[in-house]
Order: sequence, then C-alpha cells, then structure tokens
Amino acid sequence: MLKNLAVILSAFSRVVLIIVFILYLLIYLLVSFSLCYTDFYSKSFSGLVREVRSLRGRGR
Repeated sequence: MLKNLAVILSAFSRVVLIIVFILYLLIYLLVSFSLCYTDFYSKSFSGLVREVRSLRGRGR
C-alpha cells in the first residue's frame, strides 16, 4: 500500500511539475505579448494625445 502510494505521489508530482512548467511558459508568453502590445498602444496613444493637443491648440 505504501509503495503504491509513493509511486502515485511521484507520478503526481511529475504531472504537477509539468503543469506548472506549462503554466509558467504560458504566463511568460502572455506577459511578453502584452508588453509588446502595451508598448505599441502607448506609442499610438501618445500620438493620439499629441493630435488632440494640437487640435485644442488650434481651437484656442
């Protein structure tokens, strides 16, 4: 019984390690993609803010 439990636990720990590794990879990919997108969006957003400011300057 104890031997079976040890085998099950070792297999379970391996599966958990694999799942954690996959989750870590997914989170890393998501973070890198979101960073790229936020950089792109912040650039376009700053461009929009500049256009709005120039329009406001013309209005005055």
